[in-house]
Amino acid sequence: MSLLTEDETLSESAGNAVGNLGAKHFAHTAIEGAAGAAAGVASAIGMGVAAAASVIINQSAYQRKIASLRTMYADEISAQTGKAKSELKDKDLFSVAKGDSERGIPANKAIAEELKKLSKRRNVGILVTAASILGTLAIIAAIPALSGLAVGGGAAAGGITMASAGTFALRAFIGFSIHRVIETPIKNIGKKLFDLNDTTTHERISELAKEHKKGKVLGREQVLAVFISANKDLGQFVISNYGKQYDKLSVQEKCVVADAMEQYVPSKHITENLNSGAVKVSELAFMVEGKHSGVAPNSVKPHLSLVGKARTALRGVGERMHKIKQQEVAFAEAAPKQRTIAEYDNPTPVRSFVERLEAEKNHSSEHVLH
Repeated sequence: MSLLTEDETLSESAGNAVGNLGAKHFAHTAIEGAAGAAAGVASAIGMGVAAAASVIINQSAYQRKIASLRTMYADEISAQTGKAKSELKDKDLFSVAKGDSERGIPANKAIAEELKKLSKRRNVGILVTAASILGTLAIIAAIPALSGLAVGGGAAAGGITMASAGTFALRAFIGFSIHRVIETPIKNIGKKLFDLNDTTTHERISELAKEHKKGKVLGREQVLAVFISANKDLGQFVISNYGKQYDKLSVQEKCVVADAMEQYVPSKHITENLNSGAVKVSELAFMVEGKHSGVAPNSVKPHLSLVGKARTALRGVGERMHKIKQQEVAFAEAAPKQRTIAEYDNPTPVRSFVERLEAEKNHSSEHVLH
């Protein structure tokens, strides 16, 4: 969603890339170290390294997600806590999520829900990563050929040789490949067991923010989906009256629902404010609860990507051309209808065509003389 600047986006992407590479390298090294330390999975060193790797990998991902969440809601958190955006810490994000009665900060369910999911994902990830690493060690130990490689059979006593380097690369590739293969099904099972596949209200808001940043026009049925996600009563109302969940309705059906709920959830007005940039998309996290973060309308300039700026400019040109066309049509319709009167318009003319022509000539001659 990002409300980051281009530099911040690039910086975050680079940081994530480095973090991911570092995490994978550490996992790789953990497999190598554990396999080299002992031939069996019961080794205390192997289990310790696997546990340490899983904690570091998932904690690193968790911290990046928290930082991203804090950046996205920086304006709202600043308004709620009274602190400058440059001074915000993770604890301020948690204060807004959980609420702080002493500081007069009400709890925000949408942000709290996302923080809970991130924490759960980290904890499940630790178990999944540890299980997959230990599973990799078990497979390596169970297959004699792989076990021989894992022990480092290619290394010469005199030091590192081309053969030992090749053996290290081979066992690194084999170990990491096995780890990736068995990690995916374990991860899928963990997500299903702990409901990590469910879309949170924040995730919906984040998706809308990304579209807005790219210059896309948000639809009020998309905005209404955020409100329904945050309010179970609204979701149940849709199921009771339309027979299925809101997300499973067609676009036409969603528009019908939006019309029916307009008096309770003014999605049309809200969507207009979001598209115009008068209200930040992240403000939806508060609006779904009937609250306001304290960020005044039009006080924060929308940040668009290069694609978003180009798309918005083109849309502006199109709107101006459409407006000019409408004005031309309106002017044409308002102008009096005039046309040349032909001889056949009068079935019984008072004067013949020749008499009228002579009269016009005489009139022109008199005008010249005068």
